[in-house]
Amino acid sequence: MELSSATIIRSSDKNGMRTTYSEYIFHLSSCRVNGSIGLFEGRFRETTMNYNLHYHKQMTEIFTVAKGEFYFILDDKEYTLHEDDTVIVAPMVVHGFKPKLPGSRLQFIFTKQMTGKVFLQAWQKL
Repeated sequence: MELSSATIIRSSDKNGMRTTYSEYIFHLSSCRVNGSIGLFEGRFRETTMNYNLHYHKQMTEIFTVAKGEFYFILDDKEYTLHEDDTVIVAPMVVHGFKPKLPGSRLQFIFTKQMTGKVFLQAWQKL
């Protein structure tokens, strides 16, 4: 998809996936814009998940707490983020998160991310 004009993406056209503890909605899949950016939302039913610490070689991630609270690990230090707090994670920074409260929601923006099946396979491991 070329973004040379306004584009509406209807909810019926969005993809997503479910995991044991959460649901992800892909508002703007990176596959539609050649991996340049992606916008997703995670909705977390439970708080029992682990941090899944990881890093990315090229990708920058921006997280904003839409509802509830989250614990974040950033380079071995734990932070608590509250509603409307934002964290920007540069490439090569070890990070992870988990919800502090059931029903919490987190928005993700990814830049320079992997595309297609490789991306979906990585998410399914979470």
